[in-house]
Amino acid sequence: MRGVVLNTEDRDKKFAHKYWLKDLPHQYNSVASFERVMDVPIGKEWTTRQSHQRLIQPEVLTKAGEIIKPLSFKKDIKPETMEALVQHRQNKR
Repeated sequence: MRGVVLNTEDRDKKFAHKYWLKDLPHQYNSVASFERVMDVPIGKEWTTRQSHQRLIQPEVLTKAGEIIKPLSFKKDIKPETMEALVQHRQNKR
């Protein structure tokens, strides 16, 4: 029959290849442990409401518009200048 595709594995692998990991994330020791964690569903249909909220809660909570200081400063900006800029921005509100 025309237009019938019987084997789509190669096509699916081609499109899914861009989402595959090249290296394991640092907290996992083996591929099996990483796959075990990724196989756990986090949707609210499969877990309780409390556990779903805990799973999707962001690690860092900030208010909208709050200034987040960078982890490292540029070499040409002194830390004192950066503090002054942050204070100026906060006083503007």
